[in-house]
Amino acid sequence: MNVHRFAALVILAAALAVCAGAETTVCTDPADQRNAVVSGNVVAWEDSRNGNWDIYMKDLETGIETQVSSSGTDETNPDIDRGRIVYQSGAGTILLYEVGTAATTTLAAAPGERSRPRISGNRVVWQDRRESDWDVYHRDLETGIETRMTSAGDQHSPSVDGNQVVWVSEGTDGETSLVVYDYASLSTYRIAPAGRPSSPDLGGGAVTYLAGKPGSRRAYSHAITGGLPRAIDVGAGSHLSQRIDGARVALEADGTGSEIWVYSMNFGTGTQVTANGVDVADQDPEIDGTRVVWETDRNGNRDIYTASLDAGPFTTAPVAEVTAVPTASRFGARRYVVGAVPLNPPTGISGGAGRTVAEPTGTRTAIGTGTATGLTPPASRFVRWSPLTRWLAGL
Repeated sequence: MNVHRFAALVILAAALAVCAGAETTVCTDPADQRNAVVSGNVVAWEDSRNGNWDIYMKDLETGIETQVSSSGTDETNPDIDRGRIVYQSGAGTILLYEVGTAATTTLAAAPGERSRPRISGNRVVWQDRRESDWDVYHRDLETGIETRMTSAGDQHSPSVDGNQVVWVSEGTDGETSLVVYDYASLSTYRIAPAGRPSSPDLGGGAVTYLAGKPGSRRAYSHAITGGLPRAIDVGAGSHLSQRIDGARVALEADGTGSEIWVYSMNFGTGTQVTANGVDVADQDPEIDGTRVVWETDRNGNRDIYTASLDAGPFTTAPVAEVTAVPTASRFGARRYVVGAVPLNPPTGISGGAGRTVAEPTGTRTAIGTGTATGLTPPASRFVRWSPLTRWLAGL
C-alpha cells in the first residue's frame, strides 16, 4: 500500500470515528475553569471563582470538590500524579499538595521566576529563570535533592514520565530541538524535527510534540531512541495541544471548531470525544488511562468536562493496516537484533528486505539461523525491536 493511499484511508477512518456523547461535567461554576489535569479519579484545575486563579480538585468517585489553594495570589499550571498535585504560585514558587493529607510543601521559591511544574512519581520538573535564561530543574521528592539539568540557551517546557524527562532546547546556535534525559540509563537523546517543536510530552517510549508553522501545526510522535517522526493524525486542520499517556494521545484539533480526539499510538483506532461544532471550543485535553478531561466554552464560560473511553457510547473506526514496510529508517533495513545476551554481543543482525537472521558468532547454541517472515520475530532469537518495527507491529 503506498503512502498516499494509506493517508487517504486514515482520513476516511478518522471521519467515521464519532463520539455519540458519554460526557459528564466536572465543574460548571459560572466563573472560568481551565487547564484541567487528571490522575485516576482525581481531576485538578485552575479556577477563578474567588477573583483570582486558585487550584481546585474533585474526586470523581465520591463527587467531593476541594479548594487546594487560597493564598490570594494567582495559582496556576497544575499537574497531578497518584495523589500529588504540583502547581505554580505567582511567578516564582512551586508548591506540592498531598491529596490524602491536604499538606502543602514548597519545592522551590524566590529568587527568580519559575513555572510549568510537572510530576511523575517522585520526580518533579519545572522551567526556572533564576539565572539569565530559562533552565530545567528537577527535584527528587524521595531524597529532596534539587538538580539543575540544563545550561547554555533557553531550555523550557519540560515534561516527565517515570525516569525520563523531555524539554525544548533553544541552543545558542539558534537551533530548536527536543532533549530527553533518562535517569535509569543516564543517557541523553536529542530529537531535531523540522518546524520548531513545542509542547513535548512523554509516554510509551515515545515523545509527542507539535511542529509546523502557526495556523498549520501538527502533532507528531517520535521514538525516543531514534527512527522517523510520525504524524499522529493526517487529517485536515491544525492541532493546538496534545498529551500522551501510554499508547493513547489526546489531541485538540482545530477543524470545524476545536474538538477533542484520542488516537492510539499504533493507529488502531481514532475516537472523536467531542462534536460540538464551529461555535464551541473544546480545548487542552489531558488523559490518564481511559479517562480524558478538557475545558469547554459551550456554556458561555470555560468549564471542565470528562469522558471515559471504555464507558461509551463512542463509535470508533479501525484505521487501515499498514502492509508496506517503510524503507527509510536510522536502522536501515534492519528490523531486530538477535544474539545471546549478556555474555555474547548481539552480532546477528537482520540484513535485508527479507529480514534474514544472521548466524550468531557466540557460544549459545539456543540461537540458530533462520528467516523472519512478516513482523513476528523468530522464537528464541528476539532481543529487541527497532522503534520502526515496534511501530509497524502496533507495540
